[in-house]
Amino acid sequence: MSLGVVAVLVILFLIAAYAVTLYNGLVRLKHGVGKAWANIDVLLRQRHEELPKLVETCRQYMQHERSTLEQVISARNAVSSGLESGIADRRELYNEAVNLNNVRIEQFPDVILARLFGFKEAALLQFSEAEKADVNLKALLG
Repeated sequence: MSLGVVAVLVILFLIAAYAVTLYNGLVRLKHGVGKAWANIDVLLRQRHEELPKLVETCRQYMQHERSTLEQVISARNAVSSGLESGIADRRELYNEAVNLNNVRIEQFPDVILARLFGFKEAALLQFSEAEKADVNLKALLG
């Protein structure tokens, strides 16, 4: 083979290797967004499952002494505080993953492969004020 043919093959190989690297990076970002959402979902489900249990415990103990009720409310606040900070952290991680994904699929030369292989922009996680509000325990206990 002549030196020119070898040079062309090397250049073609480097271009292909670069394209594969870009593609794999885009795939990694896309799955990072899914993983970040799943982490939020886990904590939201945990909050959804724990709060009714605590409310039911409060209802049962309302007939007993006041100190027991105060202990249950204190436990609820501790659980809620650990869950809420965890949810906030996961929301932030999700939005960061979405941002990284969205930036990469718009940057050159990534945009070429992103469009070619159908990579889509992901939506940032946003909640309404009603969804962010804490649960009204008086309404649940009343």
